Amino acid sequence: MKILKFFVTALAILGAVACNPTPSNTPTEKEHSFKVIVSKQVIIPNGVDAAVFTATFDGEVVTEGVEVYDGEGKALSLNGFAFTTEEEGDFQFLFKYSFEDKTYESELFTIAAKNLSVNVNATIFQKDVDDVYFEIYYRGNLITYPDDDLAILDYATHEEVELAGMEVELNGETVTLPKFIAPSIGEHKIYIYYKTSNTYKKPLVLTAVDFAIPKRIEDPQPENLTFTKRTFFTQFTGAGCQYCPFISAALHDMKNDATVADKFVNVGIHTYNDSADLSPLDCQDIDERFGVSNYPVIIGDMKFRTSNVGKWEYNRRNLTNYVEQSVAEGAKAGLSASISGEGSTIVIRATLKASENGNYRLGAWLVEDDVYSPQTSALTAPYPEGMEANDLNYHEAVLRIADSNPANSYTGHSLGYMNAGDKVDYVFVMNIKEDADEASKTNEKMNHKKHWVKENCRIILFATADSSSGYYVTNAISNTSLTENIAFDYK
Repeated sequence: MKILKFFVTALAILGAVACNPTPSNTPTEKEHSFKVIVSKQVIIPNGVDAAVFTATFDGEVVTEGVEVYDGEGKALSLNGFAFTTEEEGDFQFLFKYSFEDKTYESELFTIAAKNLSVNVNATIFQKDVDDVYFEIYYRGNLITYPDDDLAILDYATHEEVELAGMEVELNGETVTLPKFIAPSIGEHKIYIYYKTSNTYKKPLVLTAVDFAIPKRIEDPQPENLTFTKRTFFTQFTGAGCQYCPFISAALHDMKNDATVADKFVNVGIHTYNDSADLSPLDCQDIDERFGVSNYPVIIGDMKFRTSNVGKWEYNRRNLTNYVEQSVAEGAKAGLSASISGEGSTIVIRATLKASENGNYRLGAWLVEDDVYSPQTSALTAPYPEGMEANDLNYHEAVLRIADSNPANSYTGHSLGYMNAGDKVDYVFVMNIKEDADEASKTNEKMNHKKHWVKENCRIILFATADSSSGYYVTNAISNTSLTENIAFDYK
């Protein structure tokens, strides 16, 4: 969340062009890269099975000078950066490395030491159509079905749920695994019990629906790991913010410029005292999570941050410069999605494909275009080519749903550590708030407090990757409607 070079000369006028007190703008510094990866995040507590950490600084493996701490900040001694234990539990590790009077930190790793571990092939599924089965390991050994020591229990009643056996190809062998039989549509919270171990403290939630879940979209180039990179702009704005149009006009001009239009994806987050017609649903704290209190603010890739610097042309220059810098860094992941739905429910099976080893997160946001709401504006002519004053009253890419885990500051749902070429799916379920009649949809003076226009909605996917200072967006992509799948965009 940093800034570009122009602001050395522009800071003096910021107080006159912001809707709130001037935000702090610190020029972007070229950062060194301190990264830590781990061989596995779940180990068997037998004193032998180990999670091995590898630390690199600017791509070179480092050991000397690397300090290790637990989750409470207590210094640890980790021989050979390998962790073993004979106790069950969750163990946290934070790595620090100092260089040129600056200390770099890794993400906080949690290593689970447990005798009993469970993987499930799907957490959202169509009842009586999709098969849901469990891979259950006890002290590293796969548990097949049936097994007298195995029980899968309802979390609330502690009664056994209905199971069946299912043959699955696993590591070149055919094995019979326990298959879940959903008793009804809806959520089912369960836990596993095997011998003296159980997963009660970390239950699984399985959701049965009565419509088809989309399958993973086909990858036409499975060996290709080079993806088209797009910058992800989050524009914190509002219809009542008179200086916000200086950012909107810049984005409008960029979208009409073929040399840059397809290099970025932007979202309008209306949290500036806006009423319900523009405010996002169930994520009203998103401005706080992004540290936004002054408007306008636009953030690139969740790391570059700027405000209005006086003229829309200046904003356009800054944002374009950042896009070129961001795109030049390349993408560490590609994104695809198959989308289906019934009525107001939208189901998205998103796939992240890693092009580099690392920890990744995945988010899906639903936005609506062409939302009418009168805009307060200090912007005057000349406007960007093809733009008129009335265009400011029609808002594009208005954030409706941000499904990217508030606990992670909206940086996405954790997919864990991935090797280059790995693919991981995440299924999103979203509900469109649509209850307007046709007349109201075409009445520009009616606000959209009670409905969204489904035909104007679309999906934006973004991937974040772990860096030495947090998770930042490494790629983003959008479709044009809720009926359009998203394919991997290779170079």
